[in-house]
Amino acid sequence: MASSCSSCGGRSGGRATGRAAGVVWRHTDPHGGRVDYPSQERAEIALNARGGVIQQVDARTGAPIQPSPKTA
Repeated sequence: MASSCSSCGGRSGGRATGRAAGVVWRHTDPHGGRVDYPSQERAEIALNARGGVIQQVDARTGAPIQPSPKTA
């Protein structure tokens, strides 16, 4: 049985698999939940479904690579 955080809905702090060169796309929803995705397309699906912003970030440090986030 997998453990989950009851207060965060299991979304915040998600880890992406298949990262290429340490770069991921981070979706931050309007409530502050963050999930990292291995591709821009998957992050845009979450963006269109839930709103918020997506931004390309360094997977190791969390530092933004893309100068400005994309919003829905």
